[in-house]
Amino acid sequence: MKYKLIKQKALFQIFLIISLSFYTSLSLAALNQPVNYNNPSDKENKITYFDLIKQDFLPSVDAQAPTKVCCEKTKTDSEFNGLSCVFTEKENCDLSVNSNPSAIACPQTDYCAPGVCILSGVCQDNVEKRLCEQERGQWRTGTSATISQCQVGCCDLPSGATITSQAQCADKVKEFPDIRFNDVFKPDIKDQLTCSQQSRSGEEGCCVLSDQCSFGTRKECNDLAGDFKLNTLCSNPSLGCQVTAKHSTTCYQNKVYWTDSASNRENVYDGRFDSSWAYINWLVVDPDQIAKENPQTLQEIAESGNCEYGLGTTCDQVTNDIKNYLRSSKNLQENDINKIQNQCISLDCQTTFDNPRIPWDDVPRKNGESWCSYESVTGNGEDLVGARHYLRKCQNGIEVVEECSTRRKEICVQNDVPSNLYDNKNSLTYAKCVPNNWQLCLAANSEDESCGFTLDEAKEEYYKLGYPQNGQQHPVGPCDVFSENDDTKDEYKSCILKTICRKDACENQLLGQCYFNKGTGLCAPSVPPGTLGKEEDFEELTDSDIGFVFECKEIWVNEAGPGDWDCEANCDCSTKAFADSWNDYCKSLGDFGAKYSVVGRLSTKGFFHTGPISDNADGNAHKAEGLSEIPRILNANKPLTGDFYSLLSTVDQITSLHFEKLKDPDFKTKFLESFNTWAATVPSGIILTNLIITALLPFGVTTIPILSSLAGTLVGVVPFIGGVPIKGQFILAAIIIFAALYGLLQLLFPAEQNEVTYKVSCEPWVAPEKGRDCNKCNDKSLFATCDEYLCQSLGKSCKLLNEGFPGNETCVWANEGDTLPPIIAPLILPPFTEQDIRKEPESTGFIGGYKFIKNITAFTSIEVGIQIIEDPKTQDNNAECKISRDPRFDYEEGNIDFFDNSLTKTKHNRKVPIATTPILPGEDRIELEAGKVNAFYVKCKDANDNVNLKSYFIEIPVSKGPDTAPPEIKSFSIKNNAFMPYNLNQTPLTIYIEDQSGIANSTTGFNGGCKYSTVDQSYDLMPFNMSCSQRRDPITLLFTCATTLKLKPNQDNVFYFRCKDLANNINPQSMPPIEGDSTIGYHLFGTKPLKITKVGPTGKVLTTEVNLTMTTSEGAEDGKSACSYSLTKAFGADSIKFSSTDASKHETLLSLGNEKDYKFYLWCRDVAGNEDDETIEFHTTTPEYNITDASPDNVKLFVSDVQLKVTIIGGVHNNGDGTCRYEGAGTGFFQDKTILEDETIHTKNITLQDGVYNVNLICSDQFKSDTKKIKFEVDTLSFPRIIRLYKQNNLLNIILDEAGECRYTTDQLTFNYDDVTNLMVDVSNTHKQLGPLTSDIYYVKCKSSNTDVLSPIYTIYP
Repeated sequence: MKYKLIKQKALFQIFLIISLSFYTSLSLAALNQPVNYNNPSDKENKITYFDLIKQDFLPSVDAQAPTKVCCEKTKTDSEFNGLSCVFTEKENCDLSVNSNPSAIACPQTDYCAPGVCILSGVCQDNVEKRLCEQERGQWRTGTSATISQCQVGCCDLPSGATITSQAQCADKVKEFPDIRFNDVFKPDIKDQLTCSQQSRSGEEGCCVLSDQCSFGTRKECNDLAGDFKLNTLCSNPSLGCQVTAKHSTTCYQNKVYWTDSASNRENVYDGRFDSSWAYINWLVVDPDQIAKENPQTLQEIAESGNCEYGLGTTCDQVTNDIKNYLRSSKNLQENDINKIQNQCISLDCQTTFDNPRIPWDDVPRKNGESWCSYESVTGNGEDLVGARHYLRKCQNGIEVVEECSTRRKEICVQNDVPSNLYDNKNSLTYAKCVPNNWQLCLAANSEDESCGFTLDEAKEEYYKLGYPQNGQQHPVGPCDVFSENDDTKDEYKSCILKTICRKDACENQLLGQCYFNKGTGLCAPSVPPGTLGKEEDFEELTDSDIGFVFECKEIWVNEAGPGDWDCEANCDCSTKAFADSWNDYCKSLGDFGAKYSVVGRLSTKGFFHTGPISDNADGNAHKAEGLSEIPRILNANKPLTGDFYSLLSTVDQITSLHFEKLKDPDFKTKFLESFNTWAATVPSGIILTNLIITALLPFGVTTIPILSSLAGTLVGVVPFIGGVPIKGQFILAAIIIFAALYGLLQLLFPAEQNEVTYKVSCEPWVAPEKGRDCNKCNDKSLFATCDEYLCQSLGKSCKLLNEGFPGNETCVWANEGDTLPPIIAPLILPPFTEQDIRKEPESTGFIGGYKFIKNITAFTSIEVGIQIIEDPKTQDNNAECKISRDPRFDYEEGNIDFFDNSLTKTKHNRKVPIATTPILPGEDRIELEAGKVNAFYVKCKDANDNVNLKSYFIEIPVSKGPDTAPPEIKSFSIKNNAFMPYNLNQTPLTIYIEDQSGIANSTTGFNGGCKYSTVDQSYDLMPFNMSCSQRRDPITLLFTCATTLKLKPNQDNVFYFRCKDLANNINPQSMPPIEGDSTIGYHLFGTKPLKITKVGPTGKVLTTEVNLTMTTSEGAEDGKSACSYSLTKAFGADSIKFSSTDASKHETLLSLGNEKDYKFYLWCRDVAGNEDDETIEFHTTTPEYNITDASPDNVKLFVSDVQLKVTIIGGVHNNGDGTCRYEGAGTGFFQDKTILEDETIHTKNITLQDGVYNVNLICSDQFKSDTKKIKFEVDTLSFPRIIRLYKQNNLLNIILDEAGECRYTTDQLTFNYDDVTNLMVDVSNTHKQLGPLTSDIYYVKCKSSNTDVLSPIYTIYP
């Protein structure tokens, strides 16, 4: 068996040798095969000898690819918990963020490159790009030292000057909206002292120059290189400025100030003309020290210029009253009086304008007070046609008039300012022009029944309005068609709830001024918008007339026989009350119906009440009564009001909805979304049928299901007010009511029944014929402003001239019949024909416009034209015309181009040239841009100044021009000059290219795309193709090409790239270089493995403050790397970075436990991703903790206050630091300690009673401890005792047990110690002596030096 296996191996080896021989022969033969460069596959797959000698052959056998990549974001369920920019195994990556992460260290990728992150003005280095952008910071390459936003300087703000970064200063400036950044940031100032001086630049004083003196700021003086004297007036004699004090006055910061003879400002005017007064020399910052604040009376004003704006006074020209007072009361000479040029005046308006249309003006007003002024009655839908609202203000003693937007787009709302917000005494008025959100009032007419009212509450509110209770016939109410006593009781309850909910929503509409129209049961605008003269705009929008038309049907029944007809339901259709209610509602919707103009002209042509249209009651039906006489009410009796606080907080946030916005498709869609909520029960039981909804067709509404199911021929016109359909709220409800009522009548009254029809029409208000009132617009006593709306309301032939020149507008009676603007039509010029354009509208192209069907060749000028169609009334077809890129351009604007010239004529033509440079937004250049649809807009003005409201358009599509620019590489997925891991022999690479026409994918056979080589050569010679995307990246909007680069270890791998776009443009030179990178060639540096050469500590470590150390070598940058440590494993997610690293030496200090074994996993990674790791083990311990000294010990103490003292060495800090406590003299802790270099002394002061004490001392640090016992006695009553007595040389000697003094007598057994003067001699403090002995007996008493306690008398016999 063994020999059989050997034989099989030999045969296999022979087979391999023969096979390889053939393979080598074929490979060498292929090298000499000619390459057909016209055959893409031949060129791609064949290598010539020329290619062979130019290319570096790469290893054919791949080394083991690294297992780690740079995850742009890790998985949330990985050990890295979703962290970004982590170098780890690919399975930890969230591939939905980046499906192809690079196998290199994160700092070298584009998405995780470290740089500067600027967040909230703070610059932080070494922050990964993705992390910075994720936190919404600004990421920049480089370091903070190289980025201008991070450069420090002086940020001189009103709140103070400080040294900050440029970005921080820019962030702080946001708090001061009126300050420009460049005015406060001083990059040349780097130190805080100089910066602080910047904030003192506003200090005031006299600037002494060589030839003059001027009063001003420190900065102004420094700029003049003068000698600045802080808080010193130029009239100070010590300065020698040669100026005279108190020469005149001036206004400064709303106060009156003295000025010297050189016009230098001095102190506040004080009524003193004596130049010797103390305040003549020095600036007094607080004017209240000199003059009375806020002078009011004549005397105060004459003696004080200390006006106080906040209290109602300011500086102005002096009056004769003040001068006369000074003459009479001060006996001043004229030269002194002439010095006074200014005085304090009141900021209030003593008199105000008297508007005859309102009763609340022509009264004094406080400064800051504002009030409304109206040109007519206002509110409850009563504003007259042409009337406008005005806001009047008292500002600094002057009455100011502010116009609310014309056509009542804005209305004036006035409120009382509560007295507690002013002075707790007087109330003021506050008014403002606010948007007239009239459309919100219509939206209040919803089907909502749940608005907080119970049925009983709703009924109570309903009857309070004067509506009939159930069963009553009069007055008329919106729920009359139903009854609480029959089958319609549910409808009756629902109708009442809806009516009251509408009323509640109407009266509580915060943003809309609304009122509840009781006659119709609907919410209506309190102030109707001014729609007059805008009909053409609305007709173009709706393709129908404006207004509403409906038929009201009375139900008549014949129960008794021929001719005996009675009205049974809906019987008020013919009445004046019915007509008046609907006219009131019609008037509130805009300039509609029968109403007066602002000058009192009544027009009833906007409302019609007719019928019966069909009298099916044998002549019994009543004729439509029409409108009652309309009262002529012109004046307003009170201003519009609103909640004061809500007005203050919301009024500035409301944007007025102008009519032009109604053409916005988003607005229409949102408005129609609320259509179904407007279906309402129609007041007075009106049966609305036969309604045309054709006006809804422009909105895409073709059918309403409920309408389709009901019978009826649809006629009439849907109402539109300002482009908003107002009759949607009626349609559904009315038809539902009709169906219910009809069924009810059929059930209850099977007798003969017929309908009697009446018709109501609400149409635009019609201005008076001709123009006899036109000139009233120019009468300033009647109207503050004459505008187009007011002028138009005065007569059909009134025309406004000089519009756009404020104060010069004039309303005139124009040529009757010549009101039609020019009718514009296409003028087709050669070489184009009618077949080359598409007209709008298709039949004529009149008024709309035209567009070219085919693209015009790029970079080709063309000639376009228009012509004016003859006016059928005036037979005029001449006009001047202008052209613009803006469809809303103002014809009278001076910078708009004339179509050809300013001549008034029939035909106009213009050559439109090519645009040689891009047309920027806002540029109105009449030029053709390639690759775009160029739209131009035309308006014309006839001889009678009639100008088109709507622009006429001309659209010219132009072909895209040829792409002549080569592709441009913008970036690489791996940064240029990156270091690669040592064991990596290939890496994926993506390049990002910007190009106009796109990049082909050369790997699929297209002629184009991106290539690369390892030597710099032409595109055709580059051997390696890249795979390119055909679409732009959705985020970067760039094209991408990808490949896998082969790498060589431990050397510089250089690559060169060129691209060819779909327009066959090729890079003239290899890339890189790219923008921001001047490197020639794309470099990926191979590296050596990273090595950890030294680690520590190991073994026994005599401290718990352990310094981990590492030394690294080789790798990408000679050992430079980032190192971390972990207690669990190397490269784990719980690893902590060394505090000192990013070099070849690394260390970090740790506080560890004592007497413990530790095992640390240390690892390092360099910029290329090379890694190495080591494990260290050591044991921590600390020096012994020893008490070296303790006191008091073995002593007797004669005081009760005792200090315990302990000295300790060693321990965890090797200096005895720790804590100590005691037992045996009470218990407690030592509070005071002194830490020296090698020992610590603890002390504790305690108070003890007499006795012997055995005290235990216990001291410890966090790991070790020591104890010591001490013994001492406390005796505070001790006295000297004789412990030895002897006689020597006729001298008596006594020895005491403690220090003291002794006195004696020879004749008194008892004596007072202080009275005895015989003192024994001190041999020492305990050894006493007396002699020579002369007596047989001595009486001795001793006093303790420690306690002052006396001993008993000792009797001694020598």
